[in-house]
Amino acid sequence: MKQLGFSYLIWVLLCFISSESIAQPVQTLSVNPVLNGGITMNSAGELFVATSGTNGVLNGGAIYKIDLATGQATQYIGGLQPWPIEMDFDNRGNLFVTDWGLGGVYKFDQDLQRGTFVNGINGANGLEIDTLTQTFYVMSFLQHRVYKVDSSGSKTAFVTGGTISFPAGIAFNGQTKDLYIANWFDNRITKVFADGSQELFVTLPLPFGTGMPACMILGEYLYVSAYGAHKIFRIELESGNISTFAGSGVRGTVDGELLQAEFISPGPMVSSPNGDRIYVTQDSLATTTGGGRGAVRVILLETATSVGEDLFGDVPIKFQVNANYPNPFNPTTTISFELLADEHVKISIYNALGQIIKTLLDENLNGGGHRLQWDGTNYDGFKVTSGVYYYRIEAGKNSSVKPMLLVQ
Repeated sequence: MKQLGFSYLIWVLLCFISSESIAQPVQTLSVNPVLNGGITMNSAGELFVATSGTNGVLNGGAIYKIDLATGQATQYIGGLQPWPIEMDFDNRGNLFVTDWGLGGVYKFDQDLQRGTFVNGINGANGLEIDTLTQTFYVMSFLQHRVYKVDSSGSKTAFVTGGTISFPAGIAFNGQTKDLYIANWFDNRITKVFADGSQELFVTLPLPFGTGMPACMILGEYLYVSAYGAHKIFRIELESGNISTFAGSGVRGTVDGELLQAEFISPGPMVSSPNGDRIYVTQDSLATTTGGGRGAVRVILLETATSVGEDLFGDVPIKFQVNANYPNPFNPTTTISFELLADEHVKISIYNALGQIIKTLLDENLNGGGHRLQWDGTNYDGFKVTSGVYYYRIEAGKNSSVKPMLLVQ
């Protein structure tokens, strides 16, 4: 894969730090029969969609790259077994793809050289990566199980059964290390703790068999697509409160306000690197009633108006946080801020998935101006890859998040 040009990386960063206005919260990026499967985005903001097949036939075996300006889909990877379901990038730029026909996970390096990362997982569908530890969680629909896979591809059964039954959606909380597993048929969502224990988190108030093909964590919420209800739900991670986030429930491809827009069987979702929007595919299983109507929809999040807002919560900014300098940077950058009074301050670095990779500071500071440097390393002291990262400063009840661009 060609390295990203420096000018392009600067353009990506400028897109992230500028305010943006989109007339309608829900828009259609592309309508294409093949755009109906798994979806992912790399740290540079490039979008990729897998195909399940078209016109009611589950024979898809390709991944497409989507031009965000035009919506044009260009085949990126072909020749896979039917059908690739979920995809994710690790922090080294490798792409991992679960494949039902393979019964496992493919790995594509940055040169798109393909290998089988792990197999022997019957009905492999969901995938989440803890990029900090290079731990993979691979879900099996048919075995009612989640496997834990290390970086070498060695797998162990992590959690099986309980309230997990025909799981179709999986989400990983990088801060707490918890997993959330959404069942396809009975609408139950199970919370799996880091030790493998589990508890029922919520049950969505939907008819049996509605189908929940995907879930995703962003900030304080779990987003869940409801295939047969043609809606997307949002659930508070702390309280478990459920609300309809997008979709009127009427089947269609109509843009507009969140609760007036129409979807056809929304499926897998991914957020943009700076968390200001969600991309979702629809008609994710290429059903006979919706086959040939694959599309990628874009949802602008209500809280995303500019960086400087807290992307991880709703706490207003009451202290001064400056843009890091230099930005873009290599190998170090300086972060500066001013406190109104003596406060306990915590400064954390997050990757594009919202996962914490390093804590720079966690101590009491006096009021006034402060600055410190980040050298582009993680908790283990290893250099992280090029891409967009975020620093979050928490001072008492105040917090702020800002982006920065590392170019190795």
